[in-house]
Amino acid sequence: MAVMLVYLLEPLGLTMEDLPDMGTLLQGSASLLGDQFQVYTRAPLILRQQLLFPYVHGLAFIKAALAHGGWPGLQRVYQHPPFPHNRLCIQRHTLLRHLCCQTR
Repeated sequence: MAVMLVYLLEPLGLTMEDLPDMGTLLQGSASLLGDQFQVYTRAPLILRQQLLFPYVHGLAFIKAALAHGGWPGLQRVYQHPPFPHNRLCIQRHTLLRHLCCQTR
């Protein structure tokens, strides 16, 4: 995902740091969805959150991993993914420091 975003942003003169917080962006746009996504807008909140979790929190995690350890740090995160996923939410900064900054 990170490489694809960098590839798409580069011709526009943008970087990952230029991307907005997806959680805030999606919360604000929920009312704009209207009739286009009726099933989504009528779904229970827990289902909507689970559908968006990988995009919202995944992008935030990738941006933070790149900020903490650059591409080598992100590569270490992919080599040693944080499981269970609740570690990603609860201890994000500690986990990033550990995964991105360790030397191997």
